[in-house]
Amino acid sequence: MKNFFSNRPFSRAEIQNLIKWFLANYGTVRTAEFADNLKTLGFKYATKAGISLGIDDLKIPLIKTRLITNAHLEIAQNDQRFISGKITEVQRFQKVIDVWHTTGELLKDELITNFRQVSLLNPVYMMAFSGARGNISQVRQLVGMRGLMSDSQGEIIDLPIKSNFREGLNITEYLISCYGARKGLVDTALRTANSGYLTRRLVDVSQSLIINQVDCKTHYGMLVKPLVRNSKTYISVQQRLTGRVIAKSIFDKENQLLVNRNQDVCIYLANKIARNSINRIYIRSPLNCEANKCICQLCYGWSLAHGRLAQLGEAVGVIAAQSIGEPGTQLTMRTFHTGGVFAGNVKDKIYAPHNGILSYSTSSGKIIKTAFGETVFLVLGEMKLYIKETYLNTSTLVLPKFAVIFTKPSKEVFSKQIIAEISSLEEMLPYLNKTDRVEAFKEVRTVISGQVIFDGGLITRKVYMDKFQSILKNKIQVVSDGLVWVLENEIFSYLSLLKRMDILFRTDILFTLKCYKKIKSSYVTFQNSNLVLRALNINYISLNTFPKKYKIRKVFTVLEQIKIFNAARQCLLHTVINQSVLSSKLLLEIKVGKLISKGDKLASTVVSSCSGQILVVKNGYILVRTGVPNLASRDAVLGVKNNGLVSKNNTLFRLIYRKPKTGDIVQGLPKVEELLEARRTKDFSILQDNLHERLRHQFIFYKQVYPLHMAARKSVDKIQQYLVNGIQLVYNSQGISISDKHIEIIVKQMTSKALIGEGGDTSLLSGELIEIHKIEKINLGVNIKAEYEPVLLSITKASLNTESFISSASFQETTKVLVQAALEGKTDWLQSLKENVILGRIIPAGTGISVDEIFQ
Repeated sequence: MKNFFSNRPFSRAEIQNLIKWFLANYGTVRTAEFADNLKTLGFKYATKAGISLGIDDLKIPLIKTRLITNAHLEIAQNDQRFISGKITEVQRFQKVIDVWHTTGELLKDELITNFRQVSLLNPVYMMAFSGARGNISQVRQLVGMRGLMSDSQGEIIDLPIKSNFREGLNITEYLISCYGARKGLVDTALRTANSGYLTRRLVDVSQSLIINQVDCKTHYGMLVKPLVRNSKTYISVQQRLTGRVIAKSIFDKENQLLVNRNQDVCIYLANKIARNSINRIYIRSPLNCEANKCICQLCYGWSLAHGRLAQLGEAVGVIAAQSIGEPGTQLTMRTFHTGGVFAGNVKDKIYAPHNGILSYSTSSGKIIKTAFGETVFLVLGEMKLYIKETYLNTSTLVLPKFAVIFTKPSKEVFSKQIIAEISSLEEMLPYLNKTDRVEAFKEVRTVISGQVIFDGGLITRKVYMDKFQSILKNKIQVVSDGLVWVLENEIFSYLSLLKRMDILFRTDILFTLKCYKKIKSSYVTFQNSNLVLRALNINYISLNTFPKKYKIRKVFTVLEQIKIFNAARQCLLHTVINQSVLSSKLLLEIKVGKLISKGDKLASTVVSSCSGQILVVKNGYILVRTGVPNLASRDAVLGVKNNGLVSKNNTLFRLIYRKPKTGDIVQGLPKVEELLEARRTKDFSILQDNLHERLRHQFIFYKQVYPLHMAARKSVDKIQQYLVNGIQLVYNSQGISISDKHIEIIVKQMTSKALIGEGGDTSLLSGELIEIHKIEKINLGVNIKAEYEPVLLSITKASLNTESFISSASFQETTKVLVQAALEGKTDWLQSLKENVILGRIIPAGTGISVDEIFQ
């Protein structure tokens, strides 16, 4: 490639690309010299620049106030929908999180624009975007807003920190911040140890893999696909092809040969293959390598150190373990720098460029509801949207297919207000089983005491068994969305009512002394939903029949309103405090007993200013018993009964929903470990669809269609792809790029074994573990073939299940391994690195041997 001239600032990423280009074109020796010269140049001018950081360099964008105001308006509208019972508690919470996260991201973009417009030589801007020190997340906390934080349970707090470090935090924000900062310090200590232990296990499981031959002659290959999640491409086909060897010759659409089998692919050839839109590309992979106890040169591909085929004798297993383990240690430090600030994905938003009146055609779309319960307009085809500020100033925005518009036509919008969101059909369909989400539940508690009433639209069923057995067993579950009302009333227990009645009789009843003593020892009971007074010499006195001459009617005015009693011997007390009056003259069409929400239109001129149940309708006013509507979504588990009583802060129902998995590395490292250790359980419960179950189901399915060896291969291929992509997603979400081949080497060690069922004519025993490619070769030479099933081993079990007992014993379970080796009379042939290092022998690895010398 020709030399190029580049007169532009070079960030860390640009310098990395320059060194890669130089290495590919000039080799390792000249690249080392070039890197030294680059280092000298950098130190020289960094010293001359003398860059420092002062408080005046922290420039806060003026638009921040407007963005915070817009967020408050949107959250106020969301709260109003929740109070009216139109959205659930989960939808309210998720919308608040989305609004503040979007605001933070928009503010981040604005501050970048602000830096670029004001001063490109601002030290903060130069440091963050050079890649040398800091990143945009830290700059956002300095001059933008800290944003959402996590609590002690790892859940997001829906009250964000709106201040930045330049402005200073208030007391509440400081307290919220403290936990995240301390958590960062603790995580750095604890997770670094976990990361180190993970690296040790990775090295132990893969240290035996060395490149010892050129070609294993395998005919199997791995299908190459881009790694895509939520419409975002993490790894392209070109990236996955570069440095690999083609397993099957590739032809273009005109059947002309593009790439031959066993040819390695450079970046230019990878781009050429991608341009031709080839659907099925198969590459050689360590996963399919049939070399005995090693990996062949062609299945491994390029060494990333010099961009050529890896040399014979290279210990690629140890390199693979280091490639996966080392970034884990670095990523644990990131929690210290971010200080617990929430980071998640944000959809592409469309903002109003200025104030104005919004207009668009409603013929090319339809009205739908979002996951947050908002009523929006879904665009079914590309359309234009107009914002008119004045006659001469009208902006035109082009919206793509499946975008959603939040504002109705002819409504006023403000500058930087979110008016639309770019979405996809997958995101619009909530019933799709999204793999990036996990089951969760949230308890909804009542904020008032009172009587529970189910809305007519609420349909329920009894549940006896479900995947949440401990939660749903013998419970009532919601089948169709509906409201669970709590009408505000004061609740008395039986004992507290007795005490209250005793006080009333002592102070207010005008009896004779003799009669007073008898009444004093009276007590209250419930009979036929009436309050009944019993005394020593009075058999039965109902409130309605109590003699008026004793003038105690006023004592019972409150108690007469008691109507409901439950099994817990509690009763309800309606008071004037929880009643609201609506005034109007046109009240003929309003029914008594109807449940109304705040904002409901009751008549042509009457809009409800509160939520509750209509008690009285008279000319001039409506008497409403105030209440709170709570929307219960489908699959919610009810904790109360219709017409029952509930005290303040008690659970009404438990909402079941799917929440997105966090991409935070604090959660990510355990996710990597969960995959590599092939966990069956998590938090003392069995993982649904765990890797072992997934492999077994795949094998059973393929066994019905294919011969045994093909069924085993295909089911293992599926699990291998799942593992590779799962681990790649965790690292790529944090900006860490790891070559597929390194992960494939580890996964190969986990999936290379099969469990013998029936030995057939072979000498194998039932329950014996053997490598899959070995049992395939053994079965070729016998009449009655051995039955086997592919199994998945964790990296710990794979390390202990090696042929070298010296290697296994030095890892863990030393006594057990050595006793078993002695009982079985095992022989260690000292074929791998670890056992030779332990005994002080020369290791069976080392590069420098040419291919010509091997074939001589």
